[in-house]
Amino acid sequence: MAKRFVPRALPKRYDEDLNHSIRRLYLDDQAYGDATRSLPITNTDVLIVNFERETAYLARRCVIPIKGLWLIGGRRFAGERIMNCMHRCFKRETSLDVDKKRFEYVCRAEFTWSNRLQTPQDAGAHNNADIFVIELKDEELQQATAGLDPKEYVPGSLREYTRAQLVEALVENPCQRALLDYYDEVFPPL
Repeated sequence: MAKRFVPRALPKRYDEDLNHSIRRLYLDDQAYGDATRSLPITNTDVLIVNFERETAYLARRCVIPIKGLWLIGGRRFAGERIMNCMHRCFKRETSLDVDKKRFEYVCRAEFTWSNRLQTPQDAGAHNNADIFVIELKDEELQQATAGLDPKEYVPGSLREYTRAQLVEALVENPCQRALLDYYDEVFPPL
């Protein structure tokens, strides 16, 4: 089957001073909890697909929020470019270093979570996520599956899903409905 997905353009970015960089600051759990109560957190996520079979690969997260099936991704640092964040997080969570040019932009999504891994767990979070798609070669899929970060994912849990299988599997968390929306963006009905 021919690929029907047409990637969108990345959101525009405007930099007042290209030489300015924002110093990365790590917050303790309490301060980060206060930040999540006050500000949306930005992250990038990647949906791995097989265009010919019209399938998506999802991993089973073992931590909150988003415990259960989810994408590969993570938090974006202040000042970090979207593509650099996406590449860094994908590499960290899969041990797979893939050329940034192979990733295609899908959309931006927004989530609210009632809990989080760090204390205070009830701080919750409001996330804005930039979603990407990539098709991996078989050997890359094997490496990504073996390289899943065990602190965040059930080891070896990266699995292939058809749309029908996704519908059956996505009952654990209401936010997981987003995965069907991403699937439908990447594999639009004829």
